[in-house]
Amino acid sequence: MIMLILSIILALSTMQIVTTSLNLDTIKSKITADAETDPVDSWFDAADDPAIWVHPTNPSKSRIIGTDKKWGLFVYNLNGEEVGAYNVGKINNVDVRYGFPLGDKKVDIVGGSSRDDNTIVLYSITGYGQL
Repeated sequence: MIMLILSIILALSTMQIVTTSLNLDTIKSKITADAETDPVDSWFDAADDPAIWVHPTNPSKSRIIGTDKKWGLFVYNLNGEEVGAYNVGKINNVDVRYGFPLGDKKVDIVGGSSRDDNTIVLYSITGYGQL
């Protein structure tokens, strides 16, 4: 045990910490979006918490699921085009799970917290990326 502790101390003592000064303006100028969704209709900080569902056999058919915290869920293709809108209430913190057991089959699901009634909402995702 003492040898293990001594080995760890020796390894840590030989490590060098490297720090880099980053210029935020330089980073911002180099990061660009290939696509962007339209803003949601709700005001202030409503668009939030996107999750990405990856199509099991064709990644180009994957979907972005985002919340409008004052209205519901939106589904977008990878070009940022809206392909679904669901007025299901004040949904927040959306996420995707793959292979969820539902009855005798496994499905991909989207889950989110409902601020309307403090519950969790779940939707299955079709092979076409619809809820």
